[in-house]
Amino acid sequence: VTLVAQGCLALLSSVCFSYNKWYFAGLWYIHVRDDLWLPDIAAYWLTFFTLYSNLMPISLYPTTEFCNAMQSFFIRNDKEMVYYAEDFDKGVPFAARARSSNLCQELGQIKYLFSDKTGTLTQNVMELKRLSIDGQKYGDLVPNEAGFNGKEDLGRARGRSEAGRAIESFLEVLAVAHTVMVNMGENGQLDYEAESPDEQALVKAANDLGWRFASRKGNTLTCSQVPSAAA
Repeated sequence: VTLVAQGCLALLSSVCFSYNKWYFAGLWYIHVRDDLWLPDIAAYWLTFFTLYSNLMPISLYPTTEFCNAMQSFFIRNDKEMVYYAEDFDKGVPFAARARSSNLCQELGQIKYLFSDKTGTLTQNVMELKRLSIDGQKYGDLVPNEAGFNGKEDLGRARGRSEAGRAIESFLEVLAVAHTVMVNMGENGQLDYEAESPDEQALVKAANDLGWRFASRKGNTLTCSQVPSAAA
């Protein structure tokens, strides 16, 4: 209501000023501009609307929100704020994202950036890379290689009786000792959700190695062992 009243008052003032513009043009101490790129009524409506904002401060709220929305739009579409690398996100350019429009006006006040942990300003991607079971190591740390590369060595060791029992016990612990929740995805695959990315990575690794965490109901967890993974 207040914003509508302010707009009507600005329109009335703009019409009155345009009607009496010839009078103000004859006064030597008033300089009336004639280089406006908008029609006189529209241009002077914006002028009076801005002037009356001081009389009705509540109108600053939608004005501020509009400015924040436009700033967010410019941030999202700024070509100078796009990150591109062939080994990042499959080579797809990653543009800046304004997730909150209420913080745009505070960007100019930032002097220092602090990061408390991995994941705040970097990718928080957790993957199982290496295992140590009963004194035996499986998997090698190879730069720029994703996933666990010791699956074949682990499979051969699982065929031996003593080492096999230790490995199965280790994978069983990975499959059941966690707080991960599981849902069935649209593609029919299990979707693991966890507060800790470490737990999610371990459960996914156990699933790939033959111990599949299937469901959780209260204090009961259901897991299935895939025989082919132990071969």
